[in-house]
Amino acid sequence: MSKLGFLPIALVLLSSAAFVFSYIWAVVRNDVSPTFPYISDTGAESPESSIFSQLLNLAAFTGFAVMYIRYKAIQSLVRAVDGEESLWLGRMNKVSVFLGYIASFGVSVVANFQEGTDVEPVHFTGAALCFAPGVLYCFLQSAISYHMYPRFNGIFICRLRLIISLLCVAAMIIMSVSGVIAFNRWDTEPHSADKFKWKPEDPGYTAHIFSTVFEWILAIGFFCFFLTYTREFNKFEMEVITRPLVTHLDQFPYGSMQISTHMNDSGEQLEGRSNSSYHQGSGDPDERTKLLG
Repeated sequence: MSKLGFLPIALVLLSSAAFVFSYIWAVVRNDVSPTFPYISDTGAESPESSIFSQLLNLAAFTGFAVMYIRYKAIQSLVRAVDGEESLWLGRMNKVSVFLGYIASFGVSVVANFQEGTDVEPVHFTGAALCFAPGVLYCFLQSAISYHMYPRFNGIFICRLRLIISLLCVAAMIIMSVSGVIAFNRWDTEPHSADKFKWKPEDPGYTAHIFSTVFEWILAIGFFCFFLTYTREFNKFEMEVITRPLVTHLDQFPYGSMQISTHMNDSGEQLEGRSNSSYHQGSGDPDERTKLLG
């Protein structure tokens, strides 16, 4: 059986570890309020910021891999579809993986540019790149799942992904609107000194709690969405085929008449022509995605 299904699980475990460990450490050090801080607040101060950054960078890399495998899996199935449906699935597959890459890049930006520093605007840009394209990715993948029903998947997974996508977009809207209200009041009315430690008496506190709670809900929604890939990924295997383009590593890979010079074991200089048989039909290393079962 394929082991690709472990990748979505690894993505969720790495992200969860980043959030949980940095939250515990930040609360123990009294760097944040224990009552629903923003996820990024828990990784804003050192030393928890180091754990937050390292684990989220690993999660972002794993996210790239998950998006790519999902893209290749759909691509391998679409080859069996003809006509307009094949064209639509192919285009949406490319658009969705592009959005997924943007979201993963946004996660990396959030990890490396902390909140509460001189590069805070970059941090918020990364958050926007993560959340908005991430939600769009979920909706596009839900639409793709519906278009693949009933030929390639059941209706349950379509509905489940759509429900999670709707939850994510609702959470993102509530998080954003509540956050704007909370920080607008924070900036215009008297408040406590530390924005990482909101107090009930601070202006906009209720809106702030709404915003932070729904940010955590949005993150959990993303986790649930990626976990829906686990069972399907186990039905595929990927292999990378590596083939040499030359017979000797001092030769040039293109142009059958290229002359290469190298030394033999006795130290004598030798000349030879590259083997044209390696050039015929050669190209970049091939990769194959195969459906199991």
